[in-house]
Amino acid sequence: MPARKPEEIHGLFADALNSGEIDALMALYEPGASLVPQPGQLATGTQAIRQALSAFLAMKPTITVATRKIVQAGDIALLHSRWTLNEGATTEKTP
Repeated sequence: MPARKPEEIHGLFADALNSGEIDALMALYEPGASLVPQPGQLATGTQAIRQALSAFLAMKPTITVATRKIVQAGDIALLHSRWTLNEGATTEKTP
């Protein structure tokens, strides 16, 4: 489901990441978009963003996102958030 307004983006992002749906995550980004997956790291464009998000998905995480600020100019919005990512449980095998 696409966002109808910027305020919906973080909820859609969390839902898609928590369910492991890379295509749903990528649908939230324009081709020239940028993502800051961690401080000091910038992923720009769909290929770089897909790679960064795939690394998150490999952890089978649960994310919570709190919107801090939205700056909008016409059709473009910059979203700032505070997020917490908890890595999924790992399964240990015993001999």
